[in-house]
Amino acid sequence: MDELAAKLECHRDLRRDCVHIDMDAYFAAVEMRDDPRLRTVPMAVGSMAMLSTSNYIARRFGVRAAMPGFIAKKLCPQLELVHGNYDKYKRESAIFEAIFAEYDEDVSMGSLDEAYLELTAYVTSRTEPKTFVRRQYGGECICKLPLTAEEEATPSSVEVCKKCGKERKIYEDEVEFGTSRAEVFLSKYGNGFSWHSIDIKRKKEDRRRKKKGKEENKNP
Repeated sequence: MDELAAKLECHRDLRRDCVHIDMDAYFAAVEMRDDPRLRTVPMAVGSMAMLSTSNYIARRFGVRAAMPGFIAKKLCPQLELVHGNYDKYKRESAIFEAIFAEYDEDVSMGSLDEAYLELTAYVTSRTEPKTFVRRQYGGECICKLPLTAEEEATPSSVEVCKKCGKERKIYEDEVEFGTSRAEVFLSKYGNGFSWHSIDIKRKKEDRRRKKKGKEENKNP
């Protein structure tokens, strides 16, 4: 594997900037937006025959996309099933597509919640430093998930989430496109934007173990 990685590194071409966007639990997110009650209960979009997606509360019980609804009900008896409204999902997807087109007029939508963009022209046209804003919510915020690791970042402000009352810290990172600093930022934080809840849970558990280890070393 190391040998293969080395070969790929030799031929890596960083002259083009391409982005793949996959919206997380898209159908469920739209339904939870329209019915806030669904944000705090296990729910899935679909029918007893097949599920399209589920929210993260339902996933804790093993409920997954492409699972028959009757099996999901056995795993999670309190699961709320919402019938899909594909006309509504298409309308929302069109809004996202219009936004993506501002950055790449040839954006390719792989599905209602998936897009492929080439940002080469956009990135090369921006020579001024760009400030990235990252938000982290303290506790289990049901509105948004933590985006990135923030050990080395300094919070610039603290807010409170209006929907669930959780504390929200805002961090800022200034990155200049076309420089090595941009590559370092993406290599360090890029994968953080696609963390799933299980990854976040593991991250928290790792931090607790490290903190506990430091305390034990201080007090042998």
